[in-house]
Amino acid sequence: MKKSTLILFFFCFCTSYAQTWCPAGATWHYGYATWDPWSGGDIGYLKYEYVGDTIINTINAKRINKYVKTNYMESFYTYADSNKVYIYHNNTFFTLYDFSAQPGDTLTVPGKMDSWYSSWCTDSLGKIIVDSIGTTIINGESLRYLYVSPTATSQWGYNAKIIEKIGPVSNNISPFEPTIVSVINCSVVCPTPDQRSFRC
Repeated sequence: MKKSTLILFFFCFCTSYAQTWCPAGATWHYGYATWDPWSGGDIGYLKYEYVGDTIINTINAKRINKYVKTNYMESFYTYADSNKVYIYHNNTFFTLYDFSAQPGDTLTVPGKMDSWYSSWCTDSLGKIIVDSIGTTIINGESLRYLYVSPTATSQWGYNAKIIEKIGPVSNNISPFEPTIVSVINCSVVCPTPDQRSFRC
């Protein structure tokens, strides 16, 4: 069952990227493990699931719901062109992934400026740099990938391998959440370490 589901998932992305980004049935699972001194923490999974299309600022966007285990948490809105995936954050579409980027290029990512983080961080945007690029074969299809890391002066950023049509396959990042990227230079001590890992 799991094997056939994975094959179907990747098969859904086999034609034009912009037309097949996040098609009906697209679902991502990320495992997580948290720890905190009060409750001891939790182990489970995050699920991101395409639930339909909507129009935002004349753009046909995909709505993706986030669940922690089976509990709905929030929605994200994305769209794609031939090389990029965009995410809607604070009334603006930001580039989430850019598979035409070259080593040395930088991308702007939104940071999570809620009341807790804004006590330390002053910038709502971060910068990541493309360290290297390449291609990998998955289910017979050649897909581009990026390795990225935070720039030295950014308050927000992450280290990740990001594969075309899939997203990050590294720990500590989920496919639609630049808002949960690591805090780099805000003097924040996180009381609840959160480890995440790509499942399928």
